[in-house]
Amino acid sequence: MDKPKICIVTQTPLLKFKLQYSELLDKYGTLPDPVPFRCLEEGEDYEFAPGGVPKMVYPLQKMMIEDGLVDDAHWISLSMIGPERVLVDDILIHNIVLEHRYVAPYARLKERIWAEIHSIERKTVGAGEFSAYARYNWLCADKMFKLLPIDIFYIHDFQQLLLGTMIGLAAPTVFRWHIPFNLDNTSGYIRRFIVRCIESFDGVIVSCKRDLEGLIRAGYQGRAYQTYPYIDQRKWTEPSDSELDEFCNRFGIDDDDTIILVVARMDQIKGQDVAIKALSRVHGAKLMLIGNGSFTSSERGGLAHPKATLWSRYLKTLARDIGVEDRVIFTGYMPDNLLKAAYRRCDVVAFPSRTEGFGLVVVEAWMYRKPVVVSDGAGVSELVIDGLNGYTFESGNADQLAEKIGNILASPGAAEEIGERGYETVRQCYIEEGIRSVWDIFNDVMTGFKH
Repeated sequence: MDKPKICIVTQTPLLKFKLQYSELLDKYGTLPDPVPFRCLEEGEDYEFAPGGVPKMVYPLQKMMIEDGLVDDAHWISLSMIGPERVLVDDILIHNIVLEHRYVAPYARLKERIWAEIHSIERKTVGAGEFSAYARYNWLCADKMFKLLPIDIFYIHDFQQLLLGTMIGLAAPTVFRWHIPFNLDNTSGYIRRFIVRCIESFDGVIVSCKRDLEGLIRAGYQGRAYQTYPYIDQRKWTEPSDSELDEFCNRFGIDDDDTIILVVARMDQIKGQDVAIKALSRVHGAKLMLIGNGSFTSSERGGLAHPKATLWSRYLKTLARDIGVEDRVIFTGYMPDNLLKAAYRRCDVVAFPSRTEGFGLVVVEAWMYRKPVVVSDGAGVSELVIDGLNGYTFESGNADQLAEKIGNILASPGAAEEIGERGYETVRQCYIEEGIRSVWDIFNDVMTGFKH
C-alpha cells in the first residue's frame, strides 16, 4: 500500500519572514524554487514560529516523515512576505499571500469570531469582512485543489472554517479546533455558522473533554475526536550554564530572586493582568512575563492588528498603578535556548489564562519538574490534580492565584514533589502519543471517506 500524502493547512506560518522576497534576492542573488530554508539565515531572514499551532504541528509532520508514515508532505499557510515555496526538512511549504485590501477586514472578522467565542464582546459582522474571510479561505482551497491528489488535509482552527465546504468531495479533511469550544454565549447566527461549517469536515478534533462536551451541546452531529495536544519532549533539554548565566544577566536575575514565570502572547485572554494583581499579594517575588504578539499582531510579515501593543501598554500601566512595576519583567519574544533557561531558573510557573483550548506551557514547565498553578479555564487543567501535580485556581481570581503561589513558595520540599509528579504526568503528552492518536484518526477518516 502506498504511503498517504498529507497536507497541513494553518493560518500561522512555520517560518515568519523578516525580509521581502525581493530583499532576499538582493541579498543572495538567485535562489532556487523551492527555497531550502537552510540557505537562509535564521534571525536575519526569518524566525521559526515561537508558539501556537506550528509549534505543535511541525514536529508531528517531521516525525511522520522520519518514521516513514507519510509521503509528499505539504504545508499551506498565510505569509505576507517571503518566497512562495520553501522546503523545510522535506516539508514543502506553500505560502499564501492575501491581497492588501483584504488584510484588515479579514483580521477584524476572525478577531470578532474569536472574541465572541471567548465571551469578550459581540460585534456585527459586515459583508466586506466576511468577503475578506472567504477570500482567504478560497486562496487556501485553490492551492489545495492544485496539490491534488492528496490523501488527507489536516486543517487547523477557526480561521479556515469554510474549507470543508470548499473542498467538498475532492479529498478527506480533518479539522482541529484549538481554542475553547464553547458556543453557549455566542449569538445564534455565529453558533449556527460554526456548527454548519465544522460539520462539512470529515472529522473534527478537540483538545480536551470539556470541548468534546461543548460540541455535543452545540448540536454537532459529525465525527468527533478528543486528543490532548503534545510536545516533542526531545526538544526540552537542559540549558547550559552559559545559557543560564546569559538569561540571568540579560534580565537582572540575582541568585536569591524568587521568580514567578508566565509564558504567553500579549493578549487579554491570557490573563497576565491576573498574575500582576496576584503579585501584589506575594511579597518579595518577581513576575516574569515572556511573550509578544502573535502572527495577527506582527507589523512586518503578519496582519498588523494592534491588540498586542494595546494589551502590553495596559499591563505596564496596571503594574505601575498597583505599585509592583519594579517587580514585573517584560521580556518580549524569547528564543528557545533562553526560554529553557527561564523554565529551569524559575520557582513556579503560573498559567492565568481566563479560558484556553489547552495550554502547552504547563506541559513544558512539567518537563523541567516545575510546580504549576493553572486557571480552571484552561483545558490542561483536566490533567492537574490539585495539590498533587500542581494547583488550579478559579479563572480570573487573583486572590486564589496568589494563595496557591504562596503555598508553593512556602514549602520548597512539597513544591519539588509536585514538580516531580508533574514530570510523570507529562508523558501522556509526548509526541509519540500524539502521533498515535492523530494517525488513528487519519486512518479512520480516510476509511470512512472511501466508503
